[in-house]
Amino acid sequence: MKNMRMMMKYRILISCLFGVLTLGFTSCTKNFMDYNTNPDEVTGEMLDGDNFRIGAFFPQMQMVVSPVVPNHFQVSQNLTGDVYAGYMAGIGEWNSGKNGTTCAFVIDDWQDIPFNKVLVSAIGADLSVKKEVGNDISNPVVAFSTILKIACVHRLSDLFGPLPYSKIAEGGSLEIEYDSEETLYKSFFKELTEAINALTSYTKKNPNTFPMADYDLVYDGDYVKWVKFANSLKLRIAMRCSYVDAELARVNAEEAVNHEYGVIMKNADNAVLKSGKGLVVKNPIQTMWDTYSDCRMGAVIQSYMTGYNDPRLPIYFQQTTINGNIGYWGGRTGVAITSKTKWKDFSSPKAYFTDPIIWMTAAECSFLKAEAALNGWNMGVASAEAYEQGIRLSFEEKGASGVDAYLKDEVATPADYKNYIFPNHNANKLSSITIKWNETDTEEKKIERIITQKWIALFPNGAEAWAEYRRTGYPKQFPMIDNFSPDVENKVGPRRIPFPPSEYLLNKTNVEKAVKLLSTPFDGGGTRLWWDTKKHE
Repeated sequence: MKNMRMMMKYRILISCLFGVLTLGFTSCTKNFMDYNTNPDEVTGEMLDGDNFRIGAFFPQMQMVVSPVVPNHFQVSQNLTGDVYAGYMAGIGEWNSGKNGTTCAFVIDDWQDIPFNKVLVSAIGADLSVKKEVGNDISNPVVAFSTILKIACVHRLSDLFGPLPYSKIAEGGSLEIEYDSEETLYKSFFKELTEAINALTSYTKKNPNTFPMADYDLVYDGDYVKWVKFANSLKLRIAMRCSYVDAELARVNAEEAVNHEYGVIMKNADNAVLKSGKGLVVKNPIQTMWDTYSDCRMGAVIQSYMTGYNDPRLPIYFQQTTINGNIGYWGGRTGVAITSKTKWKDFSSPKAYFTDPIIWMTAAECSFLKAEAALNGWNMGVASAEAYEQGIRLSFEEKGASGVDAYLKDEVATPADYKNYIFPNHNANKLSSITIKWNETDTEEKKIERIITQKWIALFPNGAEAWAEYRRTGYPKQFPMIDNFSPDVENKVGPRRIPFPPSEYLLNKTNVEKAVKLLSTPFDGGGTRLWWDTKKHE
């Protein structure tokens, strides 16, 4: 009976996930009787047990934090963050080279999919959970759902800026008012704090209980680890707004780190999505470089990692031979490509379907603490110690050796960029920043050192890497070669992607109001987001 019950749970779970992931707001609760009409005599009692009636929504949300559907991932991260952060070169021939990689935002799906598939799926699932159990954040199920919703929405806010958020639950209309990014971030802090408090209270009253274990592909229902992740997320978004509202950032960063469970500080607690519970999760990066053959190594990461002789390089990328030269070779970004034949010879990412999908790691948290400590905030650790710990944790996570020698290296700098296919793309190195911590350096040089090593450690999380580049200006990026945007500066690259065309069709009044919430009243790729205030060199 137990095996039959579990088999039926996963059969219905998969049916619900398929429906919601492809139809956006469609709820598997709404269509429940369609999926569950008699063949195996499943009773209402069985459906109410083990949180099954709401359980299917949690893998749904987890699968869109970093989207697992390949074409959703491609336009939400691979052809935005991965490319704009310098990790990857998009080598497809889309629209004869005039596409998002060259800041020609003319292919509607590239903006529509993140908005209408990913955002809608995450918020729709959260609303469905709350429809079933109520909106009381002290309920651990609601707290869990809230954390997942914010994990997804904050990434999309960093892509677009303002979003429909607080007004979505008010009705079923397609005409929904947007929240400014400042309002969104303040809501994230409030909701995360409430969710953290709720799950902390629950774990103290109910130690070693995992009521959502059957529906959790990240931590197997361990709420203590979810609190650590929520604190880590709170720390991340606190540092995101550190240049625009330092006091808001400080208060929330210190709360996150000094909470009794703290943030993620060991690799065993890293937030990664993996197969399980009867569901197979395939890392979409292999689809990008292998099935689609649409991306290769980026020139920027070639310059930094080869210059540093970084032991993680062969773990990140595949070696290749170009015109007799063996090595790790990447292509420039911002190039109008009309034939990718030669571009396919550049190094591919070493990423496979079976790899877990990384959300957040102990290394990232250590680098966040290093920067916050440099600001004089109470992180319980000095900048130098947190910086070195971040590198050590990254080497451990990636299975690389030689960390002690790497940390002592005070000579190596990024290398000049060499391109053995298109020599006219060659470029001098972008920076002279070294690896070893130097307490006598200027604060700005320390920031560059922290963010440069953080950027290397974040790979392949291009969404986060691009956000941090925009926020800090590091690591420095090669200028675009082909730029079809009237407002994007070649030197600094795109700052966001425009709102989707579907919003101008279906929600015109509100999206036009949202444009006025931006730093400049122009819905373009060069418009800076609320937290993007630091001037780049």
